[in-house]
Amino acid sequence: MAGPPLAVQALVGLLRAEAPPLADIRWVTVADLSGPPPPPGSGFAVRASARTGGSRPGAREIPSDVATCEAA
Repeated sequence: MAGPPLAVQALVGLLRAEAPPLADIRWVTVADLSGPPPPPGSGFAVRASARTGGSRPGAREIPSDVATCEAA
């Protein structure tokens, strides 16, 4: 992610304070860049989970009885 320093700091703060309960954020690295910002889509990707074998879901699949959002 690239952007104004205050926006980057705000995002990092939200990741640390308000990540979903099952989120596994292992680290966040913030670095100053010299030169132009990277082009959109050049450094972050959400990838499909790998299967552990056969048709069984991977070990990190969210169980069906875990709420992923607050009930309305």
